[in-house]
Amino acid sequence: MGRLSSAAQGGCMHPRFKVPMFAAALLVCCNQAAAQTGPYIQMDLGLAVAPPLAVHGSNNDWGTKCDLLINPLGVEVGNECDTAPPRAAWLNELGGAPGIRTGFAVGYDWGAVRLEAEYFHRLTPYNERTDTGTETAVILAKREQEIAVAEGGVDDLRSHNFFGNVYYDFGSASTSWTPYVGAGVGLERASLDYFSLWKRNHDPERITT
Repeated sequence: MGRLSSAAQGGCMHPRFKVPMFAAALLVCCNQAAAQTGPYIQMDLGLAVAPPLAVHGSNNDWGTKCDLLINPLGVEVGNECDTAPPRAAWLNELGGAPGIRTGFAVGYDWGAVRLEAEYFHRLTPYNERTDTGTETAVILAKREQEIAVAEGGVDDLRSHNFFGNVYYDFGSASTSWTPYVGAGVGLERASLDYFSLWKRNHDPERITT
């Protein structure tokens, strides 16, 4: 099982402050004034800079001696394989990465007030692998003995977002740029390509767990 934690994405155009599965946004920017009131369609294409990402994982780390594929006869095994061990935790910490944001919105402009429905998609190719860190004693012991390589990482992070937004424009539509304030609430569905690699030492004398 894995769990992700990440800071919110910043930016002037569409900042998002994420809570589990739901998101709310409060944005204050400048918007090019619409030429007239009524329905409108807006399309977006730009850069999305993703923050650093931490991937937390855990497993019930049975000892190598308890692996029936490696030790089917249970050689040199007492009662240590009778009960499942406590879950062990580990993590991989990745840096930030640039990505692409595309989207569109449909709405209605009453002049000072605008309401819209928005969809946008983000793709962030982290393409990074790091050493797997842990503070669990059993994994620390394995790292010092039988584990030759322990690393993990993330390739692509994708998200689909649906928002309902309301805006209030300050100033006249006759000006080139109009400051505005807005708020939105919506739903985000995110997925990622994650991998974890654990490689045992070739020297059997190093395998003591």
